[in-house]
Amino acid sequence: DALLEAGASVESQDASGKTPLITICGTKAKNYKVGHLKIVEKLLEKGADPLATDNKGHTAIGRAAHAGHTNIVLNLLKAGVPSDEPDDDGMTPLLHAAAGKHVKIVELLLKADKMAQFRKHPVAKTNTQDKSGKSALMYAAASKRMEMVTLLLSKGADPLAEDENGKTALKYCKKAPDCEAKIEAAANKAEGGGGKKKKK
Repeated sequence: DALLEAGASVESQDASGKTPLITICGTKAKNYKVGHLKIVEKLLEKGADPLATDNKGHTAIGRAAHAGHTNIVLNLLKAGVPSDEPDDDGMTPLLHAAAGKHVKIVELLLKADKMAQFRKHPVAKTNTQDKSGKSALMYAAASKRMEMVTLLLSKGADPLAEDENGKTALKYCKKAPDCEAKIEAAANKAEGGGGKKKKK
């Protein structure tokens, strides 16, 4: 508050191009406090650009989704940040959330949580793939998050999509028999319904 009142810019950047908003959104989970959310709210109130990117094309919502800050992601969505905009690595907020193993944020982005009916942001696309071809379902499978795997499949995630190495989500399941069985059943159903689907 003191710095803002003294005229500090909400759009100042460090050497890597991070604004105060991008920086706070990337706070590690173990260091996160309620005060961080209040700072986000204050920065947005003072006109911080919620769409700003750093030198690597990383966004505030992408960093918040990866770090697991559900309430910050919600605030950014309310501020009009797109739920599906990829960064320079092809990572959308949904991909960041899945890679970070954050089920609650995946639910939020897919509007599968109990408050979804009161929010206006569009449902995130489940089959977007990053630059290496990895999908949210592949990240979920690798993280062994059965709840996330089930949710993504229920929202239309393609179990037959392949990454740049030809690996499907099933190949990302390691020592997670429940996830493996779920994805295998979905893959068999998809293949039985008219052959292999094309990547989206």
